Order: sequence, then C-alpha cells, then structure tokens
Amino acid sequence: MTDYWVSQQRHYCKYCNTWIANNKVQMQQHESGLRHKHNVENYLRRSHRENEAKKKETIQVEKELRRIDAAARLSMYGTGKSSPVGPSSAEARVGVATQRGTASSGARKSQQTCEQQPSSASKGIQVLGQSDEFGGYYDSYGGYYDSYGGYYDRNGHYFIYDYQNQHWQYVGWYGNNNTNTITPTNSK
Repeated sequence: MTDYWVSQQRHYCKYCNTWIANNKVQMQQHESGLRHKHNVENYLRRSHRENEAKKKETIQVEKELRRIDAAARLSMYGTGKSSPVGPSSAEARVGVATQRGTASSGARKSQQTCEQQPSSASKGIQVLGQSDEFGGYYDSYGGYYDSYGGYYDRNGHYFIYDYQNQHWQYVGWYGNNNTNTITPTNSK
C-alpha cells in the first residue's frame, strides 16, 4: 500500500495568536523566541491592568452605594421636605433633636452623616416619583418604596404590604435605640 499524508497536530498559542506544530522541537523553539516572550509579558501586564481596573471599579461602586445609602437615610430622617437644599436644613434638624433632649449617640452619628452629606440629596439622587437604579422610588412625604414591596417612612419605620389581608404591616424601626421606641406588633 502506498504511504498517505497525515496532517500534523497543531497547538494554538494564546499569547501570540498563532498555530504551531505540536512537537517538542517546534514548541521549544516557539517558547524560546523573543516574540513569544514579549507577547507573554504584554499579556501579563494587560491582565494586571484589568485586575487593577476591576478593583477600582468595585471601590467606586461601593462609594456610590454608600452615597446613595446616605441620601436615603437623609430622606428617611428628614423633616418631610422633598429634598433639602443646603446645610441649613440639616443643621436645623440637629438643633431640633438636641433641643428635645432625646437624641442618643446613634442618632447624633446619623445626624452627623446627614450633616456631612447635605449636597448629595440636592445632586439629584432623590427624585420624587421616579424609580432609582434599585427599583424603588421616593414619595412626596419623604418615604421610600423599595423593590421588595416594603416602605420606609421618613422616621425609619419599615412596613410591608400584606396582600392577603390588604393592609400595611409594621415590621420594625431602623433608627436610633431610644427608650421611646415603638415595639413591633402583629396587627391582623
């Protein structure tokens, strides 16, 4: 019988985007070449840059989420106005709370964060009647409807709508821990 031609197996180098013969000599020759070494260095640099960019992006996303959370807290603990324009409204809230004498250290911390971030709400984070990126929206009373069917009022109380009994059920309070807090009740 006559000899017939058999194709040689080939190996794809992902660094160089080329096919090379899959034998020991050709593999060693390719891997010892300057072009391959340069392409491997570029690949490692590129992957390192992409990893750093991903880390920076996650940090930016975390900062943005903290900023949105602070704006939501500002709207929940606010005076009921749609969006405070300047630091004067935040200072007024701090003054009213300290005059009452009911503000604990947790409330002071939350009011200080509100005082530090007064401009975040005026930058357009809290838009009345429009959904935010998480599927929730703010109402004109300073409350927030989340995407899970819950409602945060401006004082930090959380309610869930009970579809079976057709009413809002009080779940809890996410504010400071004063002794004057309302305990959750099961209303039927």
